[in-house]
Amino acid sequence: MAATETKAKKKWFPVLARGAAIELGKIPAFESNALMGRTIQTNLSFLTKDPKKQSVNVKFRITEVSQNDATADIYSYELIPSFIRRIIRKGKEKLDVSFTSATKDAIKVRVKLLLVTKIAAKGSVNKELRKKVQELITDIIINGTYEDFIKKIISNKIHRDVKATLSKIYPLSLFEVKALKRL
Repeated sequence: MAATETKAKKKWFPVLARGAAIELGKIPAFESNALMGRTIQTNLSFLTKDPKKQSVNVKFRITEVSQNDATADIYSYELIPSFIRRIIRKGKEKLDVSFTSATKDAIKVRVKLLLVTKIAAKGSVNKELRKKVQELITDIIINGTYEDFIKKIISNKIHRDVKATLSKIYPLSLFEVKALKRL
């Protein structure tokens, strides 16, 4: 007769967002150590309870594990592509800006920005907008920590300040952080 083997059952571990008492979800695993480095994706409107933020997905990476739960940090922020398509219209100018920078606490991030002008603009104006927005955002990143930068993006403080500054160069209908990734 063959000996019967007992299979270990997976347990469900809750994943909590760092700095907030919000449960992001539950992940199955045989043991808690297997959770390190795994990711979980959620919609920003779920976290902030703000339906205006439903066009943003946020990815978390598990960085700390205890016996019963796991703690995760934000490592990616991105706009949903359908939102971008819905915003762009004929007669408007879409500008994409992408660059990497390091925060005050030495965390490298890749930032992708989206600017939409109210009407089509000339190449020299577009160049000036790209240059100015990169200067503004780089200054914010260098002078703050990664956590502060994420909080400013989620609260739309950066969006308001940058849009007000850039609208002096050329009228903008939209300024958004299209993607942010921790490197």
